[in-house]
Amino acid sequence: MKKIYLTLIFGLLTVAGLQAQTLLAFYPFSSNGVDTTGNNEDAYLKNVTFSNGGVYSNGIYNGNDTTGSVIQTPSINNFNFDDFTVLLDFYVEEYPDFDKPIIIGGPSWRWLGAYMDENGILTLMANDKAVFIKSEKSAALNTWNTLALSYEKNTGQLRLYLNSILIADGNVQELTHNNDGKFVNDHRGEGQTFKGYWRNLKIYNSSVVAGIDKNNELKGIQVLRVRGQLKILIPENEKSVEMQVVDMNGNKLSSNVLTSGKNLVNISEIRTGSYLLLFVNRSGQQAVEKITVVR
Repeated sequence: MKKIYLTLIFGLLTVAGLQAQTLLAFYPFSSNGVDTTGNNEDAYLKNVTFSNGGVYSNGIYNGNDTTGSVIQTPSINNFNFDDFTVLLDFYVEEYPDFDKPIIIGGPSWRWLGAYMDENGILTLMANDKAVFIKSEKSAALNTWNTLALSYEKNTGQLRLYLNSILIADGNVQELTHNNDGKFVNDHRGEGQTFKGYWRNLKIYNSSVVAGIDKNNELKGIQVLRVRGQLKILIPENEKSVEMQVVDMNGNKLSSNVLTSGKNLVNISEIRTGSYLLLFVNRSGQQAVEKITVVR
């Protein structure tokens, strides 16, 4: 008998995006600086502690005071400066007294970053503040938040997300990066350092990553498992929704047109493994759900 486990993945993920999406680095920072993908060397850590589920940065700039914390990845192997996403969980103990960085891409060139001001408002930064786009959203104190930075050179779109919601974006035709693919907790040109915790730093070679896209507008779909079948509940306001079954290499295995109400979809022929269900309605709005089939 096959068992089916369901995991909801909020966000837009096209089949083309799935094919291109590769996790280049994953630093959990739970107890060390190891990249669990094995693609990169350990992060450089100085004067840090591990607590609260992450790595603590004390907010002291190490260039002025050697007791300051440094969290810095190596230059990420195969990093795509033209098409990428950077995800980071962060926890702020206190708001800074003025705009200070949470994360910087390129310690020498500072070509990318996210900042926070004295009210917790986040700002999208690029090209060492030549681009500095303040949002209207603040990150809560004393709780874990998730930021995402994504860039797609073909469209010039640079975006900042907070907890999967797009909060700032702008058109940036060129990132002045000089191939500096390191990520760090400070802005060394201004002697500023993040105070709080990092965890789960993930770096992808694609701007399309499930969970962060602004087009996640298809709501209310429910997926339930029955013997050898999926029971898909489509909201009453959705008259026609296409559901594609896609494997983790981006290959479309099947396609079904679902109507409002209850739909039964036979998946008895699907082999053991993980798959994505990609739902698309008449307006092009999308949703993604992951299933794992175990014999």
